[in-house]
Amino acid sequence: MARSNLNLLLLVSGNGAKILQANGLSPSETDVIKIDEKAFASPKTLLRLIRSKPYRAIYFGCDRLSDHRFAFFQKCFIAASTRRGGIVDEVGAKSSYSSLKLLLVETPLFAWEAFVSLLVVVWFHFQILFDKRALRAARR
Repeated sequence: MARSNLNLLLLVSGNGAKILQANGLSPSETDVIKIDEKAFASPKTLLRLIRSKPYRAIYFGCDRLSDHRFAFFQKCFIAASTRRGGIVDEVGAKSSYSSLKLLLVETPLFAWEAFVSLLVVVWFHFQILFDKRALRAARR
């Protein structure tokens, strides 16, 4: 299947027209589809949307890149679509997709972040458990 000149902008938040203009994307060559953050809970639906046409590039749009969540997952969707793209915002900032960067930098960083978060949850679980026991013992 031949690739077309069409881009896909999956608008998570922000103004689609501002994002297109700030990032030099042509409105006539870009399909803009509004999605909400809950769409990331349903990967099959999102991948079906991405693969519905032979898009040249896939972009996720948001109002500000610095406040953006789910960037790792969005880049994984771009990787699964085997297209180029990235995450763009209303002021022209762009976080481009690179398979090498995703594999060697962002995936280990995400794994480390998940591991540390798990340690924090376990630590506070035992801390609360210990505090409850100490409180019960003090009441007796």
